[in-house]
Formats: sequence, structure tokens, C-alpha cells
Amino acid sequence: MVDVFVSHATADDEKVTEIHNTLERLTGTEIWVDHLDITPGENWQIAIDRALTDCPYLLLVISRTSIKSEEVMAEWRAALSYNHALLMVIIDDVPFEDIPSRLRLLQWVNLTDDWDGGLQRIA
Repeated sequence: MVDVFVSHATADDEKVTEIHNTLERLTGTEIWVDHLDITPGENWQIAIDRALTDCPYLLLVISRTSIKSEEVMAEWRAALSYNHALLMVIIDDVPFEDIPSRLRLLQWVNLTDDWDGGLQRIA
């Protein structure tokens, strides 16, 4: 069973792949991310919805791009409605005021300050 769903903007795929691979190696936990786990020919919306529903954790990757994405917003809101635990990482210099107020209430890890140490904290 997949434990963690990664919500992110497509523009951040390279950094997200690094996060995914590092966390899987450090934890042994199966982590689901769309660009790595949706197979050719699979309906991407069905795959995303199924993974989001089934995973007890959502890893929200916050960036200047993801914070503006309606898809990312829908994913983290759905995760909260499912009572999934939300883990957040910041990967670039997002102004605090651009982070939705609901998310500002939760503790996050800022990977821009310490990439390796931050991934260790998430793990």
C-alpha cells in the first residue's frame, strides 16, 4: 500500500523526483507521485483520485508555482477533508503572505534553508 501522496506543480517535477527518491530511500515507505507512478495509458485523473483517497499522508510541496495551482489546492483540501495527515515542504522563496491562511497554521519544513537536513526531518 502507498502511504504518501505527493501534491506538487508539474513545473517542480525535477525537485519533487529528488524528494520522492530520497524519502523512499530513507524511510522504505512507498511514496506516490503522478509523473513517476501513473503508467502509460492509465487515466491520470482516476489514478490521482484513487491515490489521494487511499494514502493516509499528503506531502504538499510548496513553491511559487504550486501555491497558484488550482489542482494542488484541490488536492490539499481533499486530503484535509479525508483527515489525512499533511506534511509540507517549501522548495523556493514563497512569500509567507502567498501561503493560504489554512496552511499557515501547520508546521512545515523549509528545504531552501537546509535541503538534506529538511528531508531528514520529514523522514
